Amino acid sequence: MKLTLNDESLMVFKALACSTRLRILELIANTPLNQRQIAENLNISTAIISEHIKQLEEAGLVKVGGGERGQGKQKICYLATNSINIELTKQCNNNVNRFSIPIGLYSKHKAVPTCGIASSDRLIGGVFDDPMVFFDPARSDARLIWFTKGYLEYIIPIKDECRNITRLEISMELASEHPGHKNVWPSEISFYINGIHIGNWISPGNYGDRRGKYTPEWWSPHCSQYGLLKTLIIDNSGCYMDEEKMSDVSLNSLNISNKFTFRMAVEEDANPAGGLTIFGRGFGDYNQDIEVATYYE
Repeated sequence: MKLTLNDESLMVFKALACSTRLRILELIANTPLNQRQIAENLNISTAIISEHIKQLEEAGLVKVGGGERGQGKQKICYLATNSINIELTKQCNNNVNRFSIPIGLYSKHKAVPTCGIASSDRLIGGVFDDPMVFFDPARSDARLIWFTKGYLEYIIPIKDECRNITRLEISMELASEHPGHKNVWPSEISFYINGIHIGNWISPGNYGDRRGKYTPEWWSPHCSQYGLLKTLIIDNSGCYMDEEKMSDVSLNSLNISNKFTFRMAVEEDANPAGGLTIFGRGFGDYNQDIEVATYYE
């Protein structure tokens, strides 16, 4: 999770400004627990724990999903992010270039059902689970894309190719893919730049326990609603997902010039192979497409 010093980050700061909520985060960082178990560990009533969990969930720090515990199903609480990065200073505008890539403007793809594409007002192609819709010209209007196995690859331009890039950031809202939805449904997502594997990330689930903040009303409440905002960071020390190191692949080794390719994939040998859902502007919890930032000396 990446925070800046603005009002949008205030909810997270407020959620962290409480010793009880910090103890809750410490507990579930080791083992996901239900609210009763958290209450017993902290010797606090479940009603009070419920309020704390609600605030942590609204801040994007905790996810609550179904799971098996003892007799029947109970909601399990687990971390929504493994790290928080606070940007205290703004980069000079001359040293950073930011732009968006609509999620439907991929240059190559492979999609294995379950799969599909939705725009802000319709299901593109009018059907679920037909890989042919990924060729539909209307894919340029995509706001939600999902598949069980396969990949999407994008060509990303570099406007200032003559300058030395020191850092690359790619931010997007992601989740796993499951028919309907399933909050606890891990999936191994692989990332590539210019054909070079830069690392994997395990998506925890495909979220549908509530409507996404920007998900349109026409979209079924029984389908995937929102994801997690993830930021890939590549510099000359390696590749990171939200400041957590994924690999030692350096920026200098990626052969970036006036453009580069960026691929997100669920490979045939992914473990676990729980699919991929990509949220664009007008769907999910974050009103954005794929956001790219290139930093220069």
